[in-house]
Amino acid sequence: MRNFVFLLICFSTSLFISAQEKEALFKIDDNSYYKDEFIRVYNKNLDLVKDDSQKDLNKYLELFLGYKLKVEKAYKLGLQNESKYQNELKSYRTQLAKNYLNDSKVTNALVEEAYDRIKNEVRASHILILVDETATPADTLKAYNKILDLKSVSIMEKILKQWLQLIRKILLLKKIKEI
Repeated sequence: MRNFVFLLICFSTSLFISAQEKEALFKIDDNSYYKDEFIRVYNKNLDLVKDDSQKDLNKYLELFLGYKLKVEKAYKLGLQNESKYQNELKSYRTQLAKNYLNDSKVTNALVEEAYDRIKNEVRASHILILVDETATPADTLKAYNKILDLKSVSIMEKILKQWLQLIRKILLLKKIKEI
């Protein structure tokens, strides 16, 4: 009985392993091309084909075989290493990356938000330091020293204003380019 169970397990395992092997459709040199790859490409392009005569499986297999032969020949000739091919591939990559890396809607929204904030910027030239009515001269001196400290910060404020003016110019130039 144990031998029968052992044989049954071995048989089912061998069937499982053989079922997982891919069925080769054709072979060019050392490269095998499998049935599942062909079916995947055929089904993917099936919706793009408008003429029913082009949906014929045998004709599509001929096209697929011709395509794979051309690719193999190009690899043998080393065409993938030529600078012209590399430049074309690089331009395709950058062209595709633009759509994923630069979201113009978000960028435009952020530019608009920054522009609106700059338009509504408040310019305050007076600083109020609160001192109690019953403040001692020492408290008044503390407030005065605080004002002097803030005046020294005004240098940083000037730098900040120049930086904001630069941002305004950049945003204005960007708007002009979009027009």
